[in-house]
Amino acid sequence: MTLTSIYINFPSYPLSLRKDLARQLQSSTVEDNIRALETIIILASQNQDFTDHLNLISRLMSVTQNKVLKSLFYKFLIMTPKTDSDGRILGEFLIITNQIRKDLTHPNEYLRSKVLQFIATLNSFELVENFIKPIQQNFLHQHFCVRRNAYFCITELYKKFGDTIPNVPQQLYDCLVTETDPNCLKQLYSSLLILDADLLSSFMKKQDFFSLPPELLEIIIEKNNDLDFISKFLNHSEPTVSYCSALKIISLTNYCVKKDFNLILKCIDVLIPYLSDQDFKFTTLRIISNVNADLSSFVSKVMEFIDSTDIIFSAEILNFVFKYSTASNFSGVSDNLIKNFNHSKKSEFIIFLIENMTRMLKVSGTTSALFLEIACTSLKSENPGLSHAALSLLKVHLKNNFSPKILNFLVYALKDFKFGKIIRQCTDIILEFGEVEDYKKMIEILYSGINFYKNKKKQQTTADKNNTSDTYSLITPNSTSRSPILFTLDNPAVPFLGPFFSLSIARMYIKIKNNLNENQKNEIKTKTLALLLEFMKMGEKENLMDLSGRYIITECIRTVINEYNVEKSIISDNKVVQKFNVLAPIKFNISKISSDDLIQPKTDIFMSSDLLDYVFQLTGFSDPVYCEANIKISRLDISLDILVVNQTTTILQNCNFDFVTSTNITQNFISAPFNLPEMSVKNILCSFKIHESLNCSISGTFSFSYSGMNRECGSESILNLSEIKFNVSDFLLEKSISEDEFREKWTKLEWENTYCLKFRSNMDINEIVERIRNKIKGKIVSSVGHNKCMAYNIVCGTWKGTLILLNIGIYVENGVGFECRIRSCREDVVKSLSSVVGECLKDLKEK
Repeated sequence: MTLTSIYINFPSYPLSLRKDLARQLQSSTVEDNIRALETIIILASQNQDFTDHLNLISRLMSVTQNKVLKSLFYKFLIMTPKTDSDGRILGEFLIITNQIRKDLTHPNEYLRSKVLQFIATLNSFELVENFIKPIQQNFLHQHFCVRRNAYFCITELYKKFGDTIPNVPQQLYDCLVTETDPNCLKQLYSSLLILDADLLSSFMKKQDFFSLPPELLEIIIEKNNDLDFISKFLNHSEPTVSYCSALKIISLTNYCVKKDFNLILKCIDVLIPYLSDQDFKFTTLRIISNVNADLSSFVSKVMEFIDSTDIIFSAEILNFVFKYSTASNFSGVSDNLIKNFNHSKKSEFIIFLIENMTRMLKVSGTTSALFLEIACTSLKSENPGLSHAALSLLKVHLKNNFSPKILNFLVYALKDFKFGKIIRQCTDIILEFGEVEDYKKMIEILYSGINFYKNKKKQQTTADKNNTSDTYSLITPNSTSRSPILFTLDNPAVPFLGPFFSLSIARMYIKIKNNLNENQKNEIKTKTLALLLEFMKMGEKENLMDLSGRYIITECIRTVINEYNVEKSIISDNKVVQKFNVLAPIKFNISKISSDDLIQPKTDIFMSSDLLDYVFQLTGFSDPVYCEANIKISRLDISLDILVVNQTTTILQNCNFDFVTSTNITQNFISAPFNLPEMSVKNILCSFKIHESLNCSISGTFSFSYSGMNRECGSESILNLSEIKFNVSDFLLEKSISEDEFREKWTKLEWENTYCLKFRSNMDINEIVERIRNKIKGKIVSSVGHNKCMAYNIVCGTWKGTLILLNIGIYVENGVGFECRIRSCREDVVKSLSSVVGECLKDLKEK
């Protein structure tokens, strides 16, 4: 036993002044004394010194017999420093030694234990010396708690002061021989193991281990690393001893190169019964699962501990089962899963069992008739989780051993499903495994939903004409508390599944079309197109579709009409993108016309000489959507011709750009959402109006939603677009004025900014000025000076007609000195051009 720390959780009181604490310590009320001492302990734990209260507290302890106060007193002593800054013992502590010695003989055994625990923390032999004899006298106390703490205390002191306390190991040995309490024996064994292992060994040689108390045997096993010795206790009559020995053997053999597998298997036999113990089951199973050996013989035993009330533990059990099972175990595992299924009534546990039946089929690669029966029975459950688990099992069965009967069952089950996720999952399975006959049956079943909708509308119309006062109600086939999805397609409270069904049958038609002769193809194609049109008509009539749904059905119709070959590629703008399951556009036969008949387009604004045209990458190559913009800048606007590439194998829905711009440009178009078929390309034209030629930027995001595995619309995803920055120099052009006009306009322009810089450069003055002039597209009006000092007047303007005048002075003396005065009628133009000049000069440094 070791005392490592003391945790105190006392309420806080508004007693912070030392006088108030002293007054309460002197109070005759025990409650006030306790409250004051608790507060002192709290403050002492925050490094506040209360040694000046020690005399007052010790006087209180000398007259009180209250056990709570005594206990708090020794907690306070543990936290109080015993020496001054020079290492000398405080006089206050020397005063209370008599009180401590007196408490070592206190009649209350728990108070004695507190005192012994406190003495074990002392580090000064001068303080401890007077307590040695009373501590040793407590070896003979009648209460085991006092004896155990006395053994612990003397051990800690001997570890600190050694032989200055004589004969401690021998005294502990004598106590070990005569002691009968198991807890005290454990403390004595631990103490002698540390202080004198040889003396302990001589004691152990004389013992009959099987007659020792189980508590002592547990610590003996824990401290021993001899496999032969520990293995003797595997068959001990006390279960806890055999459990400890089995754990110890497994922990030791994990690090052995040569392992005794028979011994390991014997240990696991000992541990398995503890899987039913609530306190040990998780620990035991974790230890067994980490054994590196063939444990297939224990699979059936471990499975017996599957508990319907504890799914987490049952999952750990089955993880063990699937980890160690071999082909010979599969039959037993299946039988056990079925047995638990038949005896369980909790839906969560039933779902858990079916999921593990699916796992069993994946691991074994076989099929089970009973598993299939369970899945088919559970498929039409009112619990969607149960239906989902059953569908997953049937899908694995179809992969392992294709069964037309099971697939036919799934096709006809479409009309009974009551949850959108389940009907989507089932449709995807049919799409993956179905053939021509399955497709025909699927078309018929979907038509039954359409016909049911039409009949309901006719009955409603008839009821309205007859002015029926009763509320119209319709009983659907196999009606229960919730109607099947297929017969409530027009229900506005649930998502309209027309687009999903359209996409599924279009894909399946493309899959089977090559297996049809011409007559069959025409017949099925006609039915397919009619069904797609019915979905379109229903969605529009009942206002159930958004733009995305209408787009999907339209693209499905185009795909069926054109019978698009999915192996072809889209070639767009010299970029080849593999077209996989992409819906093709409708192809029209249009007669060619001669070039003379073509109407020549009007001259575009981008054809002007002041056009800037370049390509800028907006997203990364590894992003699901790649975007790049062909940027064109004219006098009036900025145009972004954005190439959008869907790099996923999923249709992206509700795609949209959201731009953020500087104040001097505004968005000049309406951003409408669009859909992007898988592995396809689209061009989006975005225009921004330029209000003033300044430094500006365009940034934003690209948002989209994409379907999951079951073609359900997923949550919105957002890509951040790279920021497009435009410099004011992109909007400048050269102007021409005379020197007199320059002077005249200079006096009239009210905004001026001065830019000065001293730098080193290998370029001469003329080269520096030429660089600046080219950067701002300016024209030199006049210049004056010589090779070492020059002054220039330069003029330029913006595309919006704003005039800009620059007066530049450059001199060469221990580097290049540059001074520039910029004037214009707008403050923001002056500031923007100053930043352009500054960036240009920074590029010229040391050049």
